[in-house]
Amino acid sequence: MNSRMVELDYIDVLAISIGSGFLIGDVSRSNSHARVIAVQEETLTISDKVDFDDFSIFHRELSPPRPSIAIKSSFCSHHPVINVQSMHVKGISTAGLVQVGGVNHIEGESRLKHVRILNEEQ
Repeated sequence: MNSRMVELDYIDVLAISIGSGFLIGDVSRSNSHARVIAVQEETLTISDKVDFDDFSIFHRELSPPRPSIAIKSSFCSHHPVINVQSMHVKGISTAGLVQVGGVNHIEGESRLKHVRILNEEQ
């Protein structure tokens, strides 16, 4: 992939977290992965330790990736510079990606388990 320069006049990113990225320019490959357990409990202390092994979502086989799309014509960029006047991003999270430029291959995986322990349910 031919690398290009990026002219970015203004960028405002408020938050990037949990295996995410903000990329400027052309990239050959991007791999984003996140495994998250979020526990919400209505007590002052968390009663039990929570582990990835406690939930089957973290052990399941992933769906096979979709087949690549074959493009017969070659890509040609007539402009060697990517020009962006202004960008505002509120948040990028959980293996998310924001990129200004091109990419050859993206692989991403996000597994999230949210556990709510409410007093009225106990």
